[in-house]
Amino acid sequence: MSDINIDVTVNNGIFSYSRDGEPFDGSVDINSPTNIIYRLTNTDGTVFLQPRISDDVNHDITSHQISDGGLTLTLVDIDKSTETICLQLQVKLPDGTSLYSPDPKIRDKN
Repeated sequence: MSDINIDVTVNNGIFSYSRDGEPFDGSVDINSPTNIIYRLTNTDGTVFLQPRISDDVNHDITSHQISDGGLTLTLVDIDKSTETICLQLQVKLPDGTSLYSPDPKIRDKN
């Protein structure tokens, strides 16, 4: 199983994404079973909460886990069908407010 590593920064309610040090929109294309690993770069106490996943009618996302004290979210995508999955990351800010991201897409190419 391969890994895709994505850095996530939340600043003033705006979610920013980078991969291999390059900014991008957060959407990924999956061509084989993959761990999609989101890592928060914030050091202010922001942590991941349960993500909101929709349009995964064929249940390609088989699990998700929050680790590293809430700084890492790992999704397991088995890529068993061709579909576009909507994902909204959820974080808890230091003031206790929770915030959802606009939905980056996970495009399963099968």
